Amino acid sequence: MKHSQKQRAAGKLTFSSTRNQFGLLGQRSKLEQLDLLPLCFFFVGFLSFSMYTQATANTPPQHPLDPLTAQEYLSVQDILNKAGHADAASRYPLITLEEPAKATVLTWQPGKPFPRRAGVVVKKGRRTFEAVVDLNQSTVLTWQ
Repeated sequence: MKHSQKQRAAGKLTFSSTRNQFGLLGQRSKLEQLDLLPLCFFFVGFLSFSMYTQATANTPPQHPLDPLTAQEYLSVQDILNKAGHADAASRYPLITLEEPAKATVLTWQPGKPFPRRAGVVVKKGRRTFEAVVDLNQSTVLTWQ
């Protein structure tokens, strides 16, 4: 089936009419069969996350509510090991920033030091413990 120059010039030639010319009407290409949208979202999300973590991995916190850095996560483990509360077999299902008091955040000025504390859940065998670690003083404040 040939298309006239009038059809082409008028823009009436569509993708489906071209596919019909080759006997492909009703068939989907392999590219169309793949649902690429979820894969694209995953790739963009992964790329964004990896760029964020690379950018923030070695950057010290600039604000009291900044998330814990990679170095602070390692410091938490070292502090607990040195205090005798954890060992090589201990697991850490949760290490998170213990937010400072609201008044501390509101009165904080850029460039001034601020408290950094981490809340930690430690698994030692079948037992579970909770701790608060002061990252500025390198001490364990609570262990229960």
